[in-house]
Amino acid sequence: MMSQVHAKIDLIPSPDEILSALSLPDGTPMSSPLITNISDATFESEVLQSQTPVVVDFWAEWCGPCKQMAPGLDRVADELGSKVKIVKLDVDSNQGTAGKFGIRGIPTLMVFKDGQPVATKVGALAFPQLKSFVETHL
Repeated sequence: MMSQVHAKIDLIPSPDEILSALSLPDGTPMSSPLITNISDATFESEVLQSQTPVVVDFWAEWCGPCKQMAPGLDRVADELGSKVKIVKLDVDSNQGTAGKFGIRGIPTLMVFKDGQPVATKVGALAFPQLKSFVETHL
């Protein structure tokens, strides 16, 4: 009986295994499971072809304000649910898309509807302003 209990306990992941599963290979925490990381290769299918309005967070790993805004984006994703799709695009790894949309400073948020950009906001926003910006353009 003891060996069966021990076997089940071994199936429970350790806190380090959980954090590892929720992190990028370099250990950087990922955002909410409701937020998708995209690339130049997936931009068209994830953003331009989406039937749902999309907020694109143009960011970089080294950007402090980008990291500060991440929990607010998580909350917006949680609170607005299926009304909006939130994606993150690392500008250092995806310079083609960032260049195409004239991204000069980060964080930059762009709202897309029916494949077209309808609003842009440059700079970090506190949660109330962030939520208001997104809701205004849904």
